[in-house]
Amino acid sequence: MQALDAAFNDEADMADYVKRFHPNHPVGKVSREFMADYAQITPMMRVSVPIMLFIDRKGMIRSEYFGNEPFFNPESALKSNIKAELDKLLLDDKPAAKKKNRK
Repeated sequence: MQALDAAFNDEADMADYVKRFHPNHPVGKVSREFMADYAQITPMMRVSVPIMLFIDRKGMIRSEYFGNEPFFNPESALKSNIKAELDKLLLDDKPAAKKKNRK
């Protein structure tokens, strides 16, 4: 599993972000268009940041949460909410059990 931060606002200063928060994972920038397309955000949707995507090994978005959703509130529950999503990804990503040969 790998966490990453991707800013999609033109004013984002990623060097300052790294300096201030010292993330231990990759950070970068993507265009608004890329983010909207990848996260399937339409112009009619009213979303707020942060946006958190949980992506499986095949690159498929398995779940996504926007800043105005209960997933982020109360903030004290955020860590357990993230852990629950990661646990789901890990369970879904396990290889299927091998069938026993019957003689």
